[in-house]
Amino acid sequence: MKIRAIGAGFCALALVLSGCGSSKDSTTSDSKAKSTTTQSHSDEGDSVDLGVSHEIGSYAVGRIDQSFVDDSRVTPAHGGQPEVESRTLNTMILYPAAGTAPADPSEVTQDAAPLKGSGSPLIVFGHGSTRAGVDYIKTLAAWASAGYVVAAPNFPLSQTDTPGGTNYGDLNEQPSDVSFLIDSIDALATDKDSPLNGLVDIGHIGIGGQSFGAITAVATGFNACCADDRIDAVTVFAGIWMDLGSGNETARSGDDLPALFVHGDDDEVLPYEGGRAAADLLKGPTTFATIVGGSHDDGYFGGLDDPTDEVVTRLTTAFYNSTLRGAADLDATLAKIVADSGVDIKLD
Repeated sequence: MKIRAIGAGFCALALVLSGCGSSKDSTTSDSKAKSTTTQSHSDEGDSVDLGVSHEIGSYAVGRIDQSFVDDSRVTPAHGGQPEVESRTLNTMILYPAAGTAPADPSEVTQDAAPLKGSGSPLIVFGHGSTRAGVDYIKTLAAWASAGYVVAAPNFPLSQTDTPGGTNYGDLNEQPSDVSFLIDSIDALATDKDSPLNGLVDIGHIGIGGQSFGAITAVATGFNACCADDRIDAVTVFAGIWMDLGSGNETARSGDDLPALFVHGDDDEVLPYEGGRAAADLLKGPTTFATIVGGSHDDGYFGGLDDPTDEVVTRLTTAFYNSTLRGAADLDATLAKIVADSGVDIKLD
């Protein structure tokens, strides 16, 4: 299947993405929707209505590390590495936890007892190339502290320290990885032995990502090649459209799908113009937040630690509160967040 980016050749894209940075990953491994986890819970925790909108910092945040193995698809040979007859997604899952919320929303407790209730919407977040889900933990934990279950998979051939090096051609498979992960979490949500039992509202799903992961999120939400019609909202951090063999054809399921794009207008890796072009292709309600003077990585990793990161984290939380929980007055809320932040961000 031929891969093509708007306004750029794929080989050139691979060259610039190969410099996107890396960090060490701490997730575990094992099997299929015969998945494994590093812990078990006997304490069912508190109970609360998680179906309503909450602010960042409303809940403590727990973490489990779980592996999901898709036996129906292969991991292709690359970089001197042999083909593997399955695809493994080592996944960090953050969730609202029982107990008092700490002052710092990025504080995460491994294997904490989950907060039981009416169900938290699910957000799946994809990392950039040569990175891992844990690199974004402060931002993702802020979402979880507002009452979301956040799953951050490590993609088999684009994560940190991939044996044989990052295989950019495997982008074709990453939307299917996201769909498989949603299937797997759906199974856990109804498994009485899972810590996620009764915690996930699988009827309300958001997806997001940064860079290579943002390209994946756009494809999973909108591309005719591979759109998953269970998706209810998409956030795009420094991402562009890649056709994955479909040209610029969007899926019918994406006609009403809301999206929030965030992109620095001084992005040195994936040009700002590419993000604008991707947004222009979409038919659903789309908001574009321009980080004036922002680079490829500004705003996406630090949660509330940095003014730019904080405003992006609050914008995306408000977007998910509106699209996944029905909070009113999204445009006014986003505008107020930007105005209160003092950060130079333009919304349109």
